Amino acid sequence: MFAEITDSVKQFKKIIPKISFSPGQDMEFSISLDKEEVLKQPDEILDLAENIAKSKNINLRICIDEFQNIAYFDDPLATQKKLRSHWQKHEHVAYFLYGSKRHMMLEVFSSPSMPFYNFGAMMFLEKISKDVWTEFIVKQFKNTGK
Repeated sequence: MFAEITDSVKQFKKIIPKISFSPGQDMEFSISLDKEEVLKQPDEILDLAENIAKSKNINLRICIDEFQNIAYFDDPLATQKKLRSHWQKHEHVAYFLYGSKRHMMLEVFSSPSMPFYNFGAMMFLEKISKDVWTEFIVKQFKNTGK
């Protein structure tokens, strides 16, 4: 599977990614890029997941944590416009954008003047109670014999 992933990325020759892979039941991999590469090829990079998904005839899910930090970019509005202009055309990729700063996330997604206004469904998650969290952790340690 790792070879297939690297072969998929290699077909887009203009970018040089760093790939991390975690084999196992919940196989995960991540791709990171050098800032200079991003600045050289922004359009190709923003469409990379969609192009890989199309070429493999699969659907992908991209999860981005602490998305509200986009507000700290040099030009946050231009960045959001650029992202949305690409992502709204993607048919084989779904984006899950998470954030721990509720007020900042609301600004990004609820303000009519922002590019991500009404971009998708919003869900608010409550904190996991200490009792439920403790029970889960203890159960996982028992299940693994640790």
